[in-house]
Order: sequence, then structure tokens, then C-alpha cells
Amino acid sequence: MTNERFMEITRKNMLLIKKANFIVRSSLEQRTEVSALLLNILSECETQEDKTVVLAQILARLEQRTISRIYATLQ
Repeated sequence: MTNERFMEITRKNMLLIKKANFIVRSSLEQRTEVSALLLNILSECETQEDKTVVLAQILARLEQRTISRIYATLQ
């Protein structure tokens, strides 16, 4: 997938990505609850390609959050 295609699909699914980011940032403690909500978001995607990009964005957000926490701990 080209970067242009990735960005096109990201723009198309921005609302779903924002919803996913809200869930990831939420204070929900149960991983199963977070997982179920994220799966619901993925089920709203129209195509497998859309699901792939939305999931990549979710993983990037989780990665960013982890790095920020590690950095804060090291301060």
C-alpha cells in the first residue's frame, strides 16, 4: 500500500480513528471491554483495507502512549 493510499483511507475513516483513540485514552480498566469496543469500531469499516489502516492507527496510538509513559517514568 502506498503512503498516498494509506492517507486517503485514513482521511476516509477519521471518525472511526477518533472514536478508537478516545477508547484507548479512556480510563476503562478491563482489557476485554476495551477490546470489544475496538472490535465494534473495526466492524464498522467497509473493507478489509479500511480495517487494516484503522487497526494500524490504533496500534500507533497504543505505541505512542507506551513510549510516553516510559519517557515520563525516566524523567
